[in-house]
Amino acid sequence: RQSPQASEDLLTHSKCASLIRKGQFGKKVQEDLAIFGSVENLIRLYGSRCGPHIHKKLFRKHIIDDLALFGDVEKLLKVYNSACGPHIYKEEFREFIKEDLALFGTLDNLTKVYASACGANIYKEEFREFIKEDLALFGSVDNLIKVYGSPCGANIHKEEFRKHIKEDLIKVYGSPCGANIHKEEFRKHIKEDLAFFGNVDNLVKVYGSECGSNIHKIEFRKHIQEDLAFFGNVDNLVKVYGSNCGSNVYKVEFRKYMKEDLALFGNVDNLVKVYGSHCGSNIHKEDFRKYMKEDLALFGNVDNLAKVYRSKCGSNIHKEDFRKYMKDDAILFGEDLSRVYWSSSVCIYILREPFRPHTLQILDVLKAIDSTTAYDNFIKLLTIYRGPTLAELSRLNNVNMLLSFCRNDYECKW
Repeated sequence: RQSPQASEDLLTHSKCASLIRKGQFGKKVQEDLAIFGSVENLIRLYGSRCGPHIHKKLFRKHIIDDLALFGDVEKLLKVYNSACGPHIYKEEFREFIKEDLALFGTLDNLTKVYASACGANIYKEEFREFIKEDLALFGSVDNLIKVYGSPCGANIHKEEFRKHIKEDLIKVYGSPCGANIHKEEFRKHIKEDLAFFGNVDNLVKVYGSECGSNIHKIEFRKHIQEDLAFFGNVDNLVKVYGSNCGSNVYKVEFRKYMKEDLALFGNVDNLVKVYGSHCGSNIHKEDFRKYMKEDLALFGNVDNLAKVYRSKCGSNIHKEDFRKYMKDDAILFGEDLSRVYWSSSVCIYILREPFRPHTLQILDVLKAIDSTTAYDNFIKLLTIYRGPTLAELSRLNNVNMLLSFCRNDYECKW
């Protein structure tokens, strides 16, 4: 309480805040402040992953020992903020800390391992028996971290997983396929894929895409060669496979439009812009597709089309009640249309019924008062609509009532 207001604010916003307010920390805050030397250090401790445990007796009895072991507050906080942090007071965990520090050589190396995907498992018997072996196998702590920190990390002690470790690559382990790499139906294609894609970098690009976890499915695999020929090279293939559409790329109803879309959008880069938008997963739906050519003409080029399709409104773009005002919106906001559609979920409501007439009236009022762009005035307008609830606004039937309501009750500054 003697600290500056700014520091006090930091304290009350840390992960411990609710416990501090409930009084569960009691005198421990003052005690910790003495140990850690400054409010800033205290905040970092309380805001670490250990924060919510810091008042527990089992945890507290080791704090001074840990500070001595790790050398200073900075290093202590690295460990406390790692994935292991919330386990650090457990007896079965603590018995290995000194051993691990010796094994990994430096505190930085220790925290890298503790912060990896395996961190929370590092004290488990079935896990520990392989650590020394893995460190020798992978050659360095950095390589060990790459594997332990990959999606495979938490599976690294499993028998069916371990039998393939030597022959597999760290890069592949780090892809979304990593966690599937020990499955027989997955493994039987790895050699074939490596030959097909030409090198490990290309393999990882594909395995790391949104399609990665589907790569072993028969209905997926039968199109890979065709797609590689169609898109021209692995980089283009990965762009499409890594888009929002990636996981749909083997579906018949999706595939039948790819050639048509590539021709419509002009090249793979443009195709990916649209396929990677919020609309991407709708791209094969008839009610969506019937407007694409019209939208491309309306928005002028693929860049603008992709901006709108990628906006929060993107997934509504095929709906009749949304579309009926889109041309008007495009005229009103011009190049700022995509920014408007991105601005907030509120925009979907206030540019549609029942709010649209009021919205347009207020924009006219603002235009007369201040001749900035329609977009700037729209943002001012959002400050009004964020005041009263939508239900309250729907009862206001003219602009004067709305402005009066807002000024009196919500102190709009504009």
